[in-house]
Amino acid sequence: FALLVFAYVETLYLYPHIATIPFIVFIWNAFSCKFIAYTITITILVPLLLKRHYTIFWASVLTLIFVFVWLQQITFDNIICNHFGLYSWRKNVHFLYIWMDIFTQNSLWFLVILGILMGRMLKYWNNEHEYKQQIQASKLRMEADTMKEQVSPSLLCSTLHKSGESAEAAPKETSDILMRLSRLLRYQLYDCRQDIVLLDSEIRFLKEYLAILQYNNNCSGFNLSVDGQTVGILIPPMLFTPFLQSEELPDKHTFIRIHFHIHSDTLTFELTDNHTQRNNISVRRRLEQLYPQKHDLFIEPKHVILKIQIC
Repeated sequence: FALLVFAYVETLYLYPHIATIPFIVFIWNAFSCKFIAYTITITILVPLLLKRHYTIFWASVLTLIFVFVWLQQITFDNIICNHFGLYSWRKNVHFLYIWMDIFTQNSLWFLVILGILMGRMLKYWNNEHEYKQQIQASKLRMEADTMKEQVSPSLLCSTLHKSGESAEAAPKETSDILMRLSRLLRYQLYDCRQDIVLLDSEIRFLKEYLAILQYNNNCSGFNLSVDGQTVGILIPPMLFTPFLQSEELPDKHTFIRIHFHIHSDTLTFELTDNHTQRNNISVRRRLEQLYPQKHDLFIEPKHVILKIQIC
């Protein structure tokens, strides 16, 4: 439609007093040349732009416009004028003025086609942006699923190995730790399939996890306390376990303290241990996904505080 309007205005400016039939033919001539140039640009040249061949793209566009302007203004207009017995304004005009007119038409064509191309490019960029967002969301989901599997195989192997060695010497302790391990794995295999779990379930899981850490001499002991009402509070599974992970070697003299404080619509998780280096990049990404603008995370050596809005 833009090309048709442009062709009409151009023809009206050049031939304002001709009859209806030649006027329509001139419009069709101008529109056809512009439409063919535009179609070639969209189908053949735009892929060059998308592949970032900028020099070839712009050189091809300018050449294409010049060729079709020459065909319209010089060749086809003269043919139409000769056919209908019309006087062409280019006769008895200095060649320099004709070139100036062609240059002007080139500029106008370039701006019009560039404006039309912007719609195509905006659509492409929008699709590209949506695709990148989908990839990012998929990556975050994969990271979240991975973070649900925080019980490392090395910890499981160590627990089973030590249980096997102490089965005869301390059968009661071994049975107790194997039951803890069973409950921990059951929670990870079944409860963690859900997007949200009860806070009480998550706290019970942490107790089992800390008991296994203590059994494997990854810590000397632990204390987990809760202040406030936890009934009915829902959170994503395995939200707090990553804070117990560290790039450092486990220290059997570490005493771990965890405190939950629930007040109004805010849940505060506070951890104190001996770790100075933590894997917090994935944790921060997951929190940004789960609680955008609704959480505060402070990570310091040997200390972590997480506040989230639970309502």
